[in-house]
Amino acid sequence: MDEHFKKRFTEIARSNPKGSVMDLMLSSVLAKHGVSDNALRNISPERRRQIKKITNELQAELKRILD
Repeated sequence: MDEHFKKRFTEIARSNPKGSVMDLMLSSVLAKHGVSDNALRNISPERRRQIKKITNELQAELKRILD
């Protein structure tokens, strides 16, 4: 991983409330792909499980990077 990115990411993550970096990243990705809150509320249970799994993996990776 690029050290500059890691340093900047760590600074942002530590200066914001817990979870805000993840919220910002997810909001940005969803907006980039035109996914609305309403669309997320109407997805199948299988897709919901997939999204939760990916989110948990991202959170674990972010925690590993920051530690």
